[in-house]
Amino acid sequence: MTQKVKLSRFLLAFGAGFIAVLVFHQGLLALLHTVNFAPCPAYQTIPTQPFNVPQFLSGAFWEGIWGLVWAAVCRTTGDSDLCFWINI
Repeated sequence: MTQKVKLSRFLLAFGAGFIAVLVFHQGLLALLHTVNFAPCPAYQTIPTQPFNVPQFLSGAFWEGIWGLVWAAVCRTTGDSDLCFWINI
């Protein structure tokens, strides 16, 4: 496997986690808030510590990091059933 393929897998995993929070997590939270089921609205811009990044971007970043962890686990285990979505 070439270095470009390895890097693209990790970029894809980070991007998938980051975008998943922005689209699915925050989208569902917005829907639940609309029907008065969730007390907090989506896309909260409350600054987080220590860098004062908006809360929804911080969550998206950390989900991207978990995507990297998942890609590393898939790479080391080689289990195709566990990691079918990351196989390029």
